[in-house]
Amino acid sequence: MPIVTRGEYWFVKKSKLHGRGLFARKDIPKGTLIIEYKGTRMPPEDLPDIDESKPEAHHTVIFTLDNGWLIDANRRGNAAQFANHSCNPNCETIEEAERVYIRSRKKIPKGAEILYDYHLYLEGPFKKEWLEDYVCHCGSRKCRKIMLDRKIPKKYRHLT
Repeated sequence: MPIVTRGEYWFVKKSKLHGRGLFARKDIPKGTLIIEYKGTRMPPEDLPDIDESKPEAHHTVIFTLDNGWLIDANRRGNAAQFANHSCNPNCETIEEAERVYIRSRKKIPKGAEILYDYHLYLEGPFKKEWLEDYVCHCGSRKCRKIMLDRKIPKKYRHLT
């Protein structure tokens, strides 16, 4: 089944940041629930192995719920998967009753890209390859240069 490419507050089109993105179809007031993040729900142990050598391996469409379960937007997902990351976002994600929504943090003007901070987390010591695998292209003045919710260690900062 094809993914719907427009809703009450949003539409999908090519993004300058990454691939496709979600954009405001009309002015969106602060605090608006824009779209629910949908997909197949599963416990973490059911997540299929990802071939890290393939470029699509780092296209993040897995969302972790507070209870540890996952939502995989690759399977039965919706257009929420096209919302791109920004280190200075105009939206945030919230979880209510095990459902995830993208909500505006401030007024979003018609035509603006809908962005939220992915807050990606990887366990263990920082790896140099993460700089390439999770590079951030948001261009904001507050950009961390990486989509991970952690600082780049000093020994790698010269590589960004």
